[in-house]
Amino acid sequence: MALDPTAAGFCADPERIVYTWREAALYALGVGAGPDELNLLFEGSTFKVLPGFLTALAFNASGALLRRVGGTEERAMFGEQSVQLTGAARLPRGGALTLQGRVHGIYALGPLGIADLHFDVSDDAGSPLAKVTFQVYYDGQAPANAPRPPRTARMLTPNRAPDWRIELPTRPEQALMYRLSGDLNPLHADPVAAAALQQLTGGRPILHGLCTAGFVSRAVIRACCDGDSDRLLGLDARFSRPVWPGDTIVVEGWGADASSLRVRTLERPEDDVLTAARAWIRLPEARSPDAR
Repeated sequence: MALDPTAAGFCADPERIVYTWREAALYALGVGAGPDELNLLFEGSTFKVLPGFLTALAFNASGALLRRVGGTEERAMFGEQSVQLTGAARLPRGGALTLQGRVHGIYALGPLGIADLHFDVSDDAGSPLAKVTFQVYYDGQAPANAPRPPRTARMLTPNRAPDWRIELPTRPEQALMYRLSGDLNPLHADPVAAAALQQLTGGRPILHGLCTAGFVSRAVIRACCDGDSDRLLGLDARFSRPVWPGDTIVVEGWGADASSLRVRTLERPEDDVLTAARAWIRLPEARSPDAR
């Protein structure tokens, strides 16, 4: 079933989502946080929420948009993601957020149908908090006469050794853990569903792209933010190749601000699993241009 090109411009009703530290901690577990990142998992006074948690909330608020777009869930995969917090924003430990979603565009690229979804996130007082965008790829469901997606600038990593490198192992059950945050696509759990898309999955369940992005954000926080997740303002990534549960994700970065990233796996070091990957970092308070 091809995507419906007339869905472009559709706006869903605003959706108010209430969460507690439990949902944020479950997300952190799903993207590999462990005892050495206790401030992401334990509800004590130092508890903080990973910015990527907003992508899980946005996915959970995307039902009306995806129904309007059409397409078959079993043939859908994330192609790109972006999460950007406003400069002063810090994610609350719990409470209510409002997400306003819209279909920014419907595109075709060969046999792929592409749905470009945008979300504006505001806090319970109505103040802007973040923007989240997804591109969802639907294999074999390109709509007739739909435009090609806009060209995006190709990002090249510097021609020198990276400034830092972090290896993060995933667990064999990683996708089964991550899906508890809301993305129940059977490609990530059911061997039969994965085998039906052999060309995309290699015949076995793959890790969620948004889960891979969460691992990358943890690497950036460790390498560039002194372990403080509040300093990570955003992460963009294009999902180029799959990661399988049990793989070790290797993140390499250039610069203290992680403005250029390379993401591969130990198992397939010749392949970039994310491209056009970059992060935005909040300066430490003492170095902030606005500090007095």
